[in-house]
Amino acid sequence: MERGLLQIKTALVSVSDKGDLLGLCRLLHRQGCRIIASKGTAKILAEADIPVGAVEELSGTPEAFHGRMKTLSFNLCSGILFRRDDPRDCSEAQELGLTSIDLVVGNLYPFHRKPVEQLAADEVVELIDIGGPTLLRSAAKNYRHVAVLSDPSDYQEFMDALIKHGGSIPLALREKNAARTFLYTAHYESKIAEEFSRRFKIGTADPLHRSRLQRKELRYGENPQQLGYVLIDREAQGIASAAKLQGKALSYNNYLDGDAALRCTSDLLHYVSAEDVLPLHSVTIVKHQNPCGAGTSIHQLDALQMAWAADSKSAFGSVLCFSHLLELDAAEWLKDKFIEVIIAPSFSEQALNIFAGKSNLRLLQSPLLPNGPGEEMWRSISGGFLVQEEDWEFSPELLRVTTSEFPLGLFPLVKFGMVLSKHLKSNSVVLVEQSGLKEFSVLGTGMGQPNRIDSLLRLALPRSFTEATSIAREQVVMVSDGFFPFPDIVQEAAMHGIKYLVQPGGSIRDEEVIAACDRSGLSMLFTGRRHFRH
Repeated sequence: MERGLLQIKTALVSVSDKGDLLGLCRLLHRQGCRIIASKGTAKILAEADIPVGAVEELSGTPEAFHGRMKTLSFNLCSGILFRRDDPRDCSEAQELGLTSIDLVVGNLYPFHRKPVEQLAADEVVELIDIGGPTLLRSAAKNYRHVAVLSDPSDYQEFMDALIKHGGSIPLALREKNAARTFLYTAHYESKIAEEFSRRFKIGTADPLHRSRLQRKELRYGENPQQLGYVLIDREAQGIASAAKLQGKALSYNNYLDGDAALRCTSDLLHYVSAEDVLPLHSVTIVKHQNPCGAGTSIHQLDALQMAWAADSKSAFGSVLCFSHLLELDAAEWLKDKFIEVIIAPSFSEQALNIFAGKSNLRLLQSPLLPNGPGEEMWRSISGGFLVQEEDWEFSPELLRVTTSEFPLGLFPLVKFGMVLSKHLKSNSVVLVEQSGLKEFSVLGTGMGQPNRIDSLLRLALPRSFTEATSIAREQVVMVSDGFFPFPDIVQEAAMHGIKYLVQPGGSIRDEEVIAACDRSGLSMLFTGRRHFRH
């Protein structure tokens, strides 16, 4: 016997969403439950030959003000709220002639599903439900003695329990549905608050959108000794809401790397590929939130192979993101390689068949992220949060500041390098190469160092050049996410045959840096825009 069984004798039903309602009410009737409903709901039930009483039978008052007042009444709320295990409550309920309501089935005017920003203020306010939230919250508050259903998707579980327990509902299910109901009403109120805040220009109502977040437990956090979960915004697009087509559950680190890969690939599509007549495929390979490889080409397999070649050692156990449908030849090439996650807008059937043999490989289907403002980035710090807009704007000046010319034909490669530099942890330096008309790839990356010289000498260059190849390369560009504070990085670049440099500019020593370039015959562009990512 499950604990706290509650027999459902009287149900109050008032719903905007009539989906799956008839099956629920037919079962309630068969179980001997008396059903009371508001006018619109009662009409639907009566047409289906389900016995139903009018809400006025319990409220004692008629509807008024064109429906603005109907379920908001002392009798209805009292019949829900009194405590059945409190002798004084029961005595008062009896003296007042109240009917005990054991189940409330309700959902609200669809304010959150309407394009309210297109409506006049007088129209908007008529979409705000008053009585519905009161009934739902009353039932959820008194969950020990009342059951509540606020979502048609919960009906089937409720019906199964009702059948199993002969017309009763256990406490555990009432607890769960009460929690869901408070989430539902909180989300509803937040949407109204957001619209009023926007309309009356008082700022963001709930920047965290806590009421619309769905919590999903993870096996653990960044390390096994840490608890972890993901909060999924049901109204936003991104890695958290990507459809998992196969593979193990995603880990905390998978989500972080997947997000980094999706953001970088989206930027490559918007700022490099989108300007071309031909569809340019981009592939990003991410390890520890840093793109360790990337490639762009008119052929997907070429883009993939160039991305992999940038740092094949780091690509082991990485996360990959494709800008377009993942094709057969790319899947064939990857089938014998160890990868944690692959993200793509879609997968060909042949590719899915190949990946089906790698049961642990996680395949995520997700559209790339839209380009433009609007997303706020939140990071927790001790005692609070840091909030900023995502670094979405990308309009470099590309101003040549040196005597030596910078070939116009390399400007698309510069944008490719700037996207990669933007998504590497600062201080970042990336060396990129153009090997064909529309083929861009990463030669080496340096990131996450306290100074830019270490990013270049300890990381980017060792991955790019050997003694035999330390000669000038006409199609190689070095891009930095921040300005050069000293000429030393120019001198190192010149020593290794790097002729083309790109940086934001803005240092008090810009003139010294430019002079160092001129002495060594290097060409440098200022972008006028820094792209740190800490």
